[in-house]
Amino acid sequence: MARMIPATISPDVKSPAERMIYSWLSDLEWENCIVLHSLGMAEHVDKIFGEIDFVVIADEGVLCIEVKGGIVKRQGGDWHFINRYGKDSTKKEGPYQQAQGNEQSLRLYLEKRLKNKQDPICRCAYANCVMTPDCVIDADDNIEIIPEITFDKRNTKEDLPKFFERSFKYWKDKTMEKHHFSGRHLQDEDKERLVSILRGDFAFVPAMSLALKRTDEMLASLTDEQYIIMQGFHSKRMLVSGPAGTGKTMLAMDQCRKLTAEGYNVLYLCYNKLIANYVRKNFELEKQDIDVSTLHSFLMKKTGEAEIEDANFFTDILPNKFIDGIDAYMPDNEKYDVLVIDEGQDLMNTVSVLCLEGMVKGGLSKGRWTIYYDKNQNIFGKYEELQDIYDELEDYGASCYELSVNCRNTKQIATGNWYATNIKQASIMKADGEVVGYHKYDSKTAEKTDVLKLIRRLLSEGISRNDIVILSPYRMDNANSCLYNASIPSDIGEIRLNEFNKLDSDDFIRFYTVKAFKGLEARVILYIDIDGFEDDDERLLNYVAMSRARTLLEVFYRTDLEEERQKMMLNSYNL
Repeated sequence: MARMIPATISPDVKSPAERMIYSWLSDLEWENCIVLHSLGMAEHVDKIFGEIDFVVIADEGVLCIEVKGGIVKRQGGDWHFINRYGKDSTKKEGPYQQAQGNEQSLRLYLEKRLKNKQDPICRCAYANCVMTPDCVIDADDNIEIIPEITFDKRNTKEDLPKFFERSFKYWKDKTMEKHHFSGRHLQDEDKERLVSILRGDFAFVPAMSLALKRTDEMLASLTDEQYIIMQGFHSKRMLVSGPAGTGKTMLAMDQCRKLTAEGYNVLYLCYNKLIANYVRKNFELEKQDIDVSTLHSFLMKKTGEAEIEDANFFTDILPNKFIDGIDAYMPDNEKYDVLVIDEGQDLMNTVSVLCLEGMVKGGLSKGRWTIYYDKNQNIFGKYEELQDIYDELEDYGASCYELSVNCRNTKQIATGNWYATNIKQASIMKADGEVVGYHKYDSKTAEKTDVLKLIRRLLSEGISRNDIVILSPYRMDNANSCLYNASIPSDIGEIRLNEFNKLDSDDFIRFYTVKAFKGLEARVILYIDIDGFEDDDERLLNYVAMSRARTLLEVFYRTDLEEERQKMMLNSYNL
């Protein structure tokens, strides 16, 4: 599909025709094209300021589109533009003159900007066309009307590729006739360069940072189903399930606030140290007196045990010591009124559940607790054991809720995750956003170069360093990572491994393993060093990593994995 810039059409665009054309172009599969919407030009050949409705940058060249909604006709030498309310705007200049003037202005600007008429961008084919999807153009004569570059009510969305090819042919023939040169094709690198020039030099789209901020705002609003769960916070026992991005951590934190304010002694518990640090920091900033811990930190604090180098320490030695002395470690007066367990799928194993049993007044069968979970993110345990435990918890009379609205990821990110993993996503998406970026590489050196190049581009477009998180199956100090022993250019700054405290600092970019970052999110995720797409463990890891991105996701994988990725995409269509 075409890459749209901006990725969503502004609500300020009132023209139904323009919005419809934007939608059609979004679905266009033609020549790897990139479509710029509403390009404003300060340097116009005929006016102080001009605007191109759409610019299509394709292999064939550059096409400027003039869109006119409503009724368009030419009578007595004048052009009449009649909107949906019947208002008639009469002008001497018609849409064909506008389209040609816009194209000429764009060409002259690029020649001036590039200072080299032999640059491939200046030497490519340029064309223009007129689209009037609401009517058939009516005129008293055929002056100015150019049928070859006219798309009107008689055409459909499916006609776009042939229409664009016809428009290019018409202007190529004209250029060949006058100048004996018809224009060259654009290479991918020149298309990207042209986009960078126009994105940087014109105010026709918000900077990437503004576009992502607007998407964030759309995602941040509460959903109806979240309101329903909040109303159920007073239920004694709750099981809340939902795919990644449905707001489970936000709900868990809000439940802790509400119950603490009502006088309950609440423990927020999770598996992941980074999530615990994030939640604790937020509560501290709010001056909330709420206990926050990972399960294993809690057990070490109660038992006085220090971590030892034994593969069974966390899975067997530590929890069993707590269970054996549970009455001493957790006397009744120290048990919590309420347990709020986030990322519950990581703690739903027999040994951990026995530990939880002794932390809450009345135990799990009679006590007060809520567990937020996503079975698809069970990358630490066994699915069969997880299901058995949830069945038992449900028998304790828990109220069950299911979240279905993705309020973290854009539609493009969630869809890309589904194509790559075939793992169920939330059924309802709240916001559109930027397309997912896919980057293939042949060597770790090439991957490192591409990652650093992308970071540099994001920073140039106003993205803050604290908005960018790099995820990998490997630590940055592992030789399997492309950033192992990498020299980071000064303009990019520091890339810091496993930063657990200064999460809002703009002094560095953060790097985590996928498992360390599970349960958290970032505005921009660069997912690097992917090992594969088909293996079950790889699918789960990819699902977790890709679902961490709120508004922009960039994925890096070896060229020889493209066939696997394509297979997963084909599988998604059959599921």
